[in-house]
Amino acid sequence: MSSELKDIDIDSRSGHATSGFDFYGLQTADFRRQLLHTKLTNDFQSDKLTNDKILPPYELSSISQSNDLVSRFESVYSRLGKARGSDNSAHDLPALTTQEKSAIASLSPLQKEMFVATMGELSALQAGKVSPAEYMFDVMHKAANLAGNDKSKFVDLIGMAFSGPSYKDNERALLGTSFNPAGSLLERLYDHLVKGRASSPYSGFNPNVSDVNPDSTVTHHFREFLVLGYKHGKSAAFLANENGDDTPENNPGDLRNGYFAGMIGDALRNNKLTPEEAVNLTQSAYKLHEGKQPFWGLIGYKWGENNGSPTEGDYFLDPSQYELENWK
Repeated sequence: MSSELKDIDIDSRSGHATSGFDFYGLQTADFRRQLLHTKLTNDFQSDKLTNDKILPPYELSSISQSNDLVSRFESVYSRLGKARGSDNSAHDLPALTTQEKSAIASLSPLQKEMFVATMGELSALQAGKVSPAEYMFDVMHKAANLAGNDKSKFVDLIGMAFSGPSYKDNERALLGTSFNPAGSLLERLYDHLVKGRASSPYSGFNPNVSDVNPDSTVTHHFREFLVLGYKHGKSAAFLANENGDDTPENNPGDLRNGYFAGMIGDALRNNKLTPEEAVNLTQSAYKLHEGKQPFWGLIGYKWGENNGSPTEGDYFLDPSQYELENWK
């Protein structure tokens, strides 16, 4: 590879070369990855990837060796997990346990790539470069890029990156949505960084899918029902969604989130969407728009009223409304 290509500065947020060289315009995925391999390896070996620098969008095998990855994550975890808020309402996160470090080291090579890519997005979130919603969409796009058209790999990567904590483990194991011990550390950091604004006007999420609890993340709920819809179909996902803790009265946003995620998982299962199409459709439906919201946008919303729920009617709380053809 020429020195000219080696010296190209890859912008960590866009994935494009800042010299005007179109990184994604390269002819093959293998060549793109080889270019970034050179850049990342040089940076890592010269310690250019400091705690204050956002990680590039892809991670290569040379920096995903188990010991390097655990050490790198410990540093990021310690930095991003500091107490937050004027009253330190978000306390320091607990130190990583031996079991948690082992879980990171045990990730598959592809999961390790996804793990480091998500670390970079967490750094971007902490630096204020992305909103909580943009974090979700960026992580999903990275999963789609890594998985290509392999829907099983895509769902697995989302299932890792957005995994909530250990909770109702026996039930989740039966449903095939068991929590991922390593991935739950990423979600723990995300939850910490967005405390108080995970589901709020400042999150960047459409209020239709926002939890009534501003501390509760959209990502972990989406993950559960995406995985469930992919593994068992949307009927099973919808049934689980309706028999959980949320009701139309107490948390309509969570119900909509579960229905939509189950629909997307089912569409992937039945080859109706590619991973990238699934991400784009989710982004269109979940991001906050001005004026009419595509898909949802027939009724106006006002934050602070009705817990962010629709101003009238049982809006999109009927599972029959979640037919993919109506959303494309």
